[in-house]
Amino acid sequence: MKQFSTLGYGSKSIATLLIFTIFSCCSENDVLLTNDESMLTLNNQEQFDELVDFVMEADSAEMAEFTNTLDFKSLKTIMDEVEAAEEGLLAELEMKYDPEIPREREYAAITKEYLDKEVLRLDEFGIPELNIPIPAFALFLNEEREMKIGDKTVRFSYDDIKVIEPQTMTEIAVNPVERIIRETKKPGQENEKSCTSTSGKYRLITYENNQIWSSGTGVPCSDSRFSHWLKLRSLKKVFGSWHNHKTSALRVKGSVRISHYKSENHGSDLTFIRYMTNENNYFYNLPDHHTATKYFIKDYPLRYGINNECIQYHIKFDYTNHVGIGKNGTTCSL
Repeated sequence: MKQFSTLGYGSKSIATLLIFTIFSCCSENDVLLTNDESMLTLNNQEQFDELVDFVMEADSAEMAEFTNTLDFKSLKTIMDEVEAAEEGLLAELEMKYDPEIPREREYAAITKEYLDKEVLRLDEFGIPELNIPIPAFALFLNEEREMKIGDKTVRFSYDDIKVIEPQTMTEIAVNPVERIIRETKKPGQENEKSCTSTSGKYRLITYENNQIWSSGTGVPCSDSRFSHWLKLRSLKKVFGSWHNHKTSALRVKGSVRISHYKSENHGSDLTFIRYMTNENNYFYNLPDHHTATKYFIKDYPLRYGINNECIQYHIKFDYTNHVGIGKNGTTCSL
């Protein structure tokens, strides 16, 4: 059994380099990885929160170090293998055929395998992506998209999060993932959650994600959490369809403030609690890749007060002005 210290999660200090120092004995804050179950095992919800904070901010070096500590293949590793196979297949096809002539899309053998297993799903462009609610979770989930929190097994998918009793494999809770659509009237926006910019063979899509989710049982009251992030995807047109295209040009800028309110009297009265995020005139360079994410709100608990009293909550988008920037002058705003 491996034991990893959770100290340093969420920090960009030197402590993050020692996140997974191996100890010779157990402590309350250790993360336990059991080889017989081939999944990450945490003691409690607090450790899960620390882990989420870490993976949503981890850079490529920290991701690699994290992955190397695991005794099972994480979804991040699986996705890396799928992307490499897809890139290899596309390069092979480009050598055989004229990339300007449309042809039926083909997928690598490993991609088909994981699609059949429901590890992957296809997005609106037919591009494989992981069947999980939040991209960062790929770093700690196994092929079954599972982990343990306390004595419960939690299984994640794009549409819901299930809590399972491990002895009987009974579903204790099925928590639907709620995606909040924030309506805007900005020019160039194709729907309520994304915008697209195309220049020649290159395309940028900027997605805004507002998600309410829970990895618990909802007892004694709602344990829902809220996350807000942007996903940028760089694409190139080959054979008449769009494919991932790696670039160093992905950036985001803008301003965002989202508030948490307590709702009373059936929503007629709102009491301000706090800002969940408040960033004005931000600018971020994103990692060199075809897809990148920037998290503004990680896993904000919608409960409030002493002992997390049960309340009706209200999320207010005071203002959100996100601008995605990509290759070949592609730019669009949400």
